Order: sequence, then C-alpha cells, then structure tokens
Amino acid sequence: MLHFAGFAGLGFLLGICLAPRTWKGVVAIWLLCVAYGAFDELTQPLVGRDRELTDWIADCFGAGMGFYMLHNTLQTNATQMAPTRRGTAVALFAGIFFLGQSGGVAVAGQLAQAIGTAWTLTASALAVLPVGIGFALGRRAAR
Repeated sequence: MLHFAGFAGLGFLLGICLAPRTWKGVVAIWLLCVAYGAFDELTQPLVGRDRELTDWIADCFGAGMGFYMLHNTLQTNATQMAPTRRGTAVALFAGIFFLGQSGGVAVAGQLAQAIGTAWTLTASALAVLPVGIGFALGRRAAR
C-alpha cells in the first residue's frame, strides 16, 4: 500500500511539474515512474529488504493512479472553461468512463479466474501503455 500511495503522489506531482502537452509526454512521465520503481526494487537488497515483483506492480499502478487523479483535476477545470456545454461534456465523459470501467472489470474477472490475479494485474499494467499510444495516434490523425 505504501508503494502504491508513494507512486500515486509521484505520478501526480510529476504530471503537474512537467505539464505534458501530449500523450507522448504523459507516457514518458509514466515510464519514468515505472523505471524509477524498477530501480527502487533492484536496490532493495542494499538496505536489507527483499526485491518483490508485487511492490513494483504497486509502483506502476500507483503512478497510473496519480495520472488518473491529475486527469480528474484537469477534467474539472475543462468543464469550467465552457459553461454552455458543461452538462453535455460531463455526462458524455462520465458515461463513457463508467462503461469502460464496467467492461474492464468484467473482462478482468474472467481473466483472473483463468490465469490468476497477479498475472491479470500485470497484464493490465502493461496494457496501459499501448492504449495511451493508440489514443495519442488517434488524436494526431484527427487533427
């Protein structure tokens, strides 16, 4: 839990400090957090602790959670920028967001039964990167 919370704070603060303007920047910051988490785990024996894959996975999820919190903050600010369209924008965002979450939970539940929870969480953490890249490429093509 401490790894998750620590890296959530790190992801949130790096997102604010470095202010990425594109999804490439967001992915770069997330990869920086993931690499730092790996370095943290690799150096654990130097301070008398054990290396644990689950700690690194918690680091990755924590960094993602930090970006999620930052996204919510930015979403709130975005809805304040266009008051005439606020209701529609928030309803559309919330609807798509919650549909995506419920679909993800249904798929992850079946996957956890088939291959186990640890592998499901690892696969989910690794799936974040290509989804972000695909989204960024889609936005670029739309422009």
